[in-house]
Amino acid sequence: MAYIATIEDMQEIKQTKALQTTGTDRFLIGIFMVVGTLFSLFFFAPQSLRLDESQSLWQSSHNVTGIFQVVAEDVHVPLYHLLLHFWMVFLGNDVAVVRSLSLFFFLLTIPAIYMLGKYAYDRSVGFLAALFATISPFLNWYGNETRMYSMFT
Repeated sequence: MAYIATIEDMQEIKQTKALQTTGTDRFLIGIFMVVGTLFSLFFFAPQSLRLDESQSLWQSSHNVTGIFQVVAEDVHVPLYHLLLHFWMVFLGNDVAVVRSLSLFFFLLTIPAIYMLGKYAYDRSVGFLAALFATISPFLNWYGNETRMYSMFT
């Protein structure tokens, strides 16, 4: 008896293919991530600390209980400040080091956008979306600011 594929079977096959990536896909997304990192290093690293970044550093410099107390009086959620606190404990509190946490989240956005575009449409849309994320001025700016914005992207 011949097997006839149903619409559900075809959707399942499409979803499975959308989640698979080839070596070429990973290489190109890696290139996008390197470009995002270089862009950050050349354009944003030389900038001095901004006022709201210093607020994040001050809030994260407390112990864990103190972070919850300080952030409770503010409008922001404590997750980023807790992560930044431990980031500073392990890596230091230099401006470039504390900004690298946001850069880390920004760089994770690039493959996530690619996978979303590929899953929703196809591979070319995923690459185009990843390219736009890589060169987006807003994502780059907030990916290099010691604030929680890139984490929520």
